[in-house]
Amino acid sequence: MQGAWELKLSCVCTTHRAWLQDACSLCGESRTWTGTSMLRCQCGAMIQSLEIEHASDSICLLTAALQGGHQVAAQGRPWLHLSVAMLHRAVHYLGSFTVGARPTRPGQIAHLHLMSVARPLIQGAAAFFEEWPKGFHSVLRDLHGSAKVSLSVRQTFSPLYRVIYEDLADDCYQFIRDAFEDYLHDAWQGTLSKRNGLLRKSTVEMHPRITIPQAASAIGVNQGVARQLARRQQAFVTVQMSSGRQAHTLHVDAVVKLKALADGVMTLEEASQDLALPERRLRELIAADVIAPAVSRSTQKKRAAWLIPKKEVERLYVVSGLPSGPACTTVHDLLKYGCLRSGESVELVRAVLFGVLKVHGPSKTEVPIGMASVGKQDAKNWLSSCRATKDDALTVDQAAKKLGLKQEVAYSLVKAGLLQARKEVRIGWRVPLASVGQFQNDFVALAALAKAWGRSPKALLVEMAAKPVSGPTVDGCRQYFFRRIDVFGNDLELKRE
Repeated sequence: MQGAWELKLSCVCTTHRAWLQDACSLCGESRTWTGTSMLRCQCGAMIQSLEIEHASDSICLLTAALQGGHQVAAQGRPWLHLSVAMLHRAVHYLGSFTVGARPTRPGQIAHLHLMSVARPLIQGAAAFFEEWPKGFHSVLRDLHGSAKVSLSVRQTFSPLYRVIYEDLADDCYQFIRDAFEDYLHDAWQGTLSKRNGLLRKSTVEMHPRITIPQAASAIGVNQGVARQLARRQQAFVTVQMSSGRQAHTLHVDAVVKLKALADGVMTLEEASQDLALPERRLRELIAADVIAPAVSRSTQKKRAAWLIPKKEVERLYVVSGLPSGPACTTVHDLLKYGCLRSGESVELVRAVLFGVLKVHGPSKTEVPIGMASVGKQDAKNWLSSCRATKDDALTVDQAAKKLGLKQEVAYSLVKAGLLQARKEVRIGWRVPLASVGQFQNDFVALAALAKAWGRSPKALLVEMAAKPVSGPTVDGCRQYFFRRIDVFGNDLELKRE
């Protein structure tokens, strides 16, 4: 019997590289040194004839070190520099940490004198120290992947974190903490700060992950822009916690790329100021594809900022080709005071960009689209022509002229619902051409009947059996109007004045 075998963690005969046994492999009866026979079990099995189970090199090396008799070079195996007592303490605390296991009370192991308890501990410690720090990092990856999502290093790697920073806080175990912090540098996607006071100061300061506010400060933009740039480049990682909170971090190397992007884009506010156009008009230009944004809130909901490439903004600069004069106005004023209809603001900008409306000013001077000056009469003519080519509706005044009525009478007919019209924001009532034709088909004025029949309107009104649908005594309208079907019956082919 070797005295080293009395150590609780001695589980291997280093001479024969065989696992020690304290129980019969046939009946499971526990064996002691004080039995009646050293070679035969009570069940009759011959101990020396039982099969021998050999241990791996790493386990033999660890056992030799625990017995204080290893003679292997410690290069690449920093744990071999530990004293026998310190190595025993490390195995007690770290042997329970294996891939797939997260012990709740490391270091507190009952019945360690039994091989069935000590052997798994030695196997776990050998795997932990194997090819240092490869085996240790495998354990860390398993703990990291199986933990609940958290921004806390302590909670994620608990209870191993407490073991290596508190239970094994002696200086001789610093190599374990160094390997742990190397893993954090490469794999921890959260940030490190002063709250991680147990980590080395250099580990916290050199950690490559930063927050969106830190990135925004480094780039020189606001947080919303930094977040959109990072999202566009898929440069940040979102940590979704069980509480519902989200945290965004990105690698410090991504800041250079984001800064290059930030130098090439503008926010909606910046573009508005640069082009001398209201933000509302810029949104209309974006919707009409006149401007192609890098990030658009119209297609990506809940975005904090619009981002517009500077090249797109520069395209909206125009060069003057005519001398300036007093009868000119800016595009900005036309958009603001011109009472333009829906879509006409975009057409106006296009007309200026494509040279349909000539820009006045100093020769070959480049100005933003909002400050471009155009002739008032030219703008008026362009607007009339534009509306004439695509508009199918008239103002009430235009409808009155087409019907041969006074403007006041036309408004009364619109109010009474006889002349169908729609009310548009900032423009007022619009009468579709189809409504004008429908009114002429459905209604006839008393004055028109009197003229056609050679009678006085008053006399004809008294003689007619049909009742007027509008007039001074009906709804206050200045003229009387009848339904044609009430006057002519089914003979609607009579000529109308």
